[in-house]
Amino acid sequence: MILKIIEVKRVNILLFIIISNFFLFSTIVVSQTRYTGVTEQNQTGSKGISSEGLVVSYDFETYTGTGMLKDFSSFKHHGKTLRNLDTLGLIGQARKFSTLADIVVLPDNESFNLEGPISVAVWLNITTLNKHQHILACNDKFVLWVTKTNKFKFADTQGNSFTSLKETVKADGWHSVIAVWTGTKGDKLSKYNIKIFVDGIQLAGTYSNYWQPNTMKMKNACVIGSTLHGAKWHQELPFEGAIDELQIFSRALNNDEIKAHATK
Repeated sequence: MILKIIEVKRVNILLFIIISNFFLFSTIVVSQTRYTGVTEQNQTGSKGISSEGLVVSYDFETYTGTGMLKDFSSFKHHGKTLRNLDTLGLIGQARKFSTLADIVVLPDNESFNLEGPISVAVWLNITTLNKHQHILACNDKFVLWVTKTNKFKFADTQGNSFTSLKETVKADGWHSVIAVWTGTKGDKLSKYNIKIFVDGIQLAGTYSNYWQPNTMKMKNACVIGSTLHGAKWHQELPFEGAIDELQIFSRALNNDEIKAHATK
C-alpha cells in the first residue's frame, strides 16, 4: 500500500514537471516571436523575423546626431525630415503625419531599386478615411497606399497592383500591415505572388495585369508619408495618422514572420 502511494506521488510529480516545462517553453517561444520593437540588437522588431534581406528599418523615434531619422539596418539609410512631430506609438513614440511637411525622404541608393521579391512591414494608426493617401512610395518601383474607398493597394507605380476590398482600411487604432510581392518584373499578378496582410490575416481583393516597374528615379525616389513624383495632385496626398516601425525587405516574409509581426 505504501509503495503504491509513493508511486502515485512520483507520477504526480513527473506530470507536474512536464506540465510546468510545457508552459515555460510556450512562454519563452511566445516572448521570442512577438513584436517588441526595433532596437540595435533587434533590427526587425521581433526575434521571429529574420534580418536577411533587410534594406531599411525605422522605429520613428530615434534620430541621429544630425537630426535624421535613424535606420537600424546595416545600410544606415537615415531619413531626411523637415519637422518631427511625435505621438504615442505602438511601442514608445511614433511619427505623426498630417501634411507634406511631415514626410520622410529616404536617401538615393541602389538598394531600393527592387523589382522583386519585396516586403514592406509597418504599423499604422490611420486617422482619416475616404482619402487617397500614400504610406510608402519608391518611384518608379513600388508603392503602398490607401484609396478613397478605404482599400489598401500595393503596386508597381505603373497601375499594376493588388487592391483589397472596400472598407478594409480602418481608423480604429494600431494595425500591423504587411505587403508582400514574391515575383519579379514581368510576372502576372495573382493571389499566389502578391498579398497584403492586416494583423496577420491575408486580405481578399483584385489583381491587375503584370508587374512592370520602371526605372528608379535619380532623386528623392523613396518617400514615407507621400510621394515626390508622378502627377502633381499625387504629390499633394499625404498620409494622415501615425506610422511606427517600418521595414523594407528584398525578400518575401514567410507566414511565421508575418504572424510574429502582428503579435504584440
